[in-house]
Amino acid sequence: MDWVIRQSYDHENRLVRRRMDGDGDYEQKRVFAYDGNQIVLDFQHTGAGDAAASDLRWRYLWGPAVDQILAEEAVDGGTDDLVQWTLTDHLNTVRDIAKYDPQTGVTTVVNHLVYDAFGNVTSESNPTIDSLFLFTGRPFDSDTQLQNNLNRWYDARVGRWLSEDPIGFNGGDGNLYRYVGNRTTDRSDPLGFVECPGGQWLWVGTTRGGQVILGYYYYKA
Repeated sequence: MDWVIRQSYDHENRLVRRRMDGDGDYEQKRVFAYDGNQIVLDFQHTGAGDAAASDLRWRYLWGPAVDQILAEEAVDGGTDDLVQWTLTDHLNTVRDIAKYDPQTGVTTVVNHLVYDAFGNVTSESNPTIDSLFLFTGRPFDSDTQLQNNLNRWYDARVGRWLSEDPIGFNGGDGNLYRYVGNRTTDRSDPLGFVECPGGQWLWVGTTRGGQVILGYYYYKA
C-alpha cells in the first residue's frame, strides 16, 4: 500500500499535525502541542475523526537548554513503569534510553544507540524501545526517515537538507544545502538557519544574518 503523509504547521513553522493516508480516510493522525519550540504533548489517533484529549500518548520533559530532552512519559492508564530517560551527548543526541523497574527499584539502559557522523542510527541494542528525539535532540520521522529542524527537514542518509537555507548566504555557508558545514561532530543547527558550536545553548531569540527576529536566539549557557 502507498501512503500519503500530510503535515500542517503553525505560524511559527512548528509541525502541529501529521496525517497518514492509505485509502483516503487519513486513518492515522498525530497532533503535537508545544512549549516554545519543544514538543511537550503527543496525541495519536487511529480511525475516523480527529485526535482528542483522550488520545494523549506521550509527555516530554525538557531541560532549559535548546533541544535538551530529559525524559519521555508514555500515557497508559497511570502505570508506574512508563517513563524512559534519554541520556544524551554534547550535541543532545540520544545515546541511551534508560527505564526504571518499580519491581526491583533499579534503573537500567534498555537501548543503546550508535550513529554515524551525520546522524544515521547504525545499530541499536533494542530497536523495540524507541524515541521521537534522536540526533541532536530533534524530532525524527521514522516513516520518512527525515529529521525536523523547525525551518527545514534534514536527511541524515545523504547528510544534507531537503531545501535551501531560508536565510540564504547569511547562514554562513556557500552551500545552502550542506548540514553545519559538514562539521557534524561538534556542530548542530536546531532551527535550520545557522550552525551552532557544541554545548548547551538557551532559547532567547532567533537570529537571521545577525539580526534578532521572531523570538529565538542562541545564547551559550
